[in-house]
Amino acid sequence: MAERALETLLRRERLIVWSALAILTLLAWLWVFVGAGTVGAVAAAATLLPGAVQQTAATPETKEPPARGGGYQLTEHVKQYYRTTLV
Repeated sequence: MAERALETLLRRERLIVWSALAILTLLAWLWVFVGAGTVGAVAAAATLLPGAVQQTAATPETKEPPARGGGYQLTEHVKQYYRTTLV
C-alpha cells in the first residue's frame, strides 16, 4: 500500500514539474512576441514622428583637381603615415 501511494505521489510530482515547465515555456514565448511587437511599434512610431528624423551630416566640400593633373596633396593623414614609416 505504501509503495502504491509513493508511486502516485511521484506521478503527481512529475506532472507538476512538467506543467510548470510548460507554463514557463509558454511565458518565455509570450515575452518573445511581446518584445518583438514592442520593437515593431517603436520602429513604426519613429518613422511617423516628424521630430524623430535625424539629420544627416553634411558632406565635406571637395576641391577641384588641378588643371594640369597632379592632384596629390600633402594632407595631415599622409604626414601621419610618413611618420609611422620612420625607422
